[in-house]
Amino acid sequence: MPGSTLHKISDAKKPHPRPWRDEKVFIYFSPRGTARLDGHSIPGDWVVAEGRKPATPGQKIVWQVVGNCNKLELKLPPEAFEGLQVHGKTASASVKNLATPGLVLYDVYCDGQLATGGSSPGIIIDP
Repeated sequence: MPGSTLHKISDAKKPHPRPWRDEKVFIYFSPRGTARLDGHSIPGDWVVAEGRKPATPGQKIVWQVVGNCNKLELKLPPEAFEGLQVHGKTASASVKNLATPGLVLYDVYCDGQLATGGSSPGIIIDP
């Protein structure tokens, strides 16, 4: 019966591609409620919006800065990530296919200032 919403039992055993999209992690500046001192920039912190982001091996992660960050840097553990590319306010890397499942911490810097995220930002590799 063409167009039927029922699937054949044999179709259920076929592997289906994992549907996912590139995951995006935003980085933003969070000003503090303290007064600005002469000769210093606005007091505040760069923050990774999601301190813990789930991802799957093979998945691409995109980090994007919202705000005035002139130099974005990421320090990713090489045993978990590959293909790091930084272009202006955007960076991307892929989770290695053979990455060990679990929490992997990394560092983000905006203009040399370490960004916070939870206590330290991380990707949770979930096969």
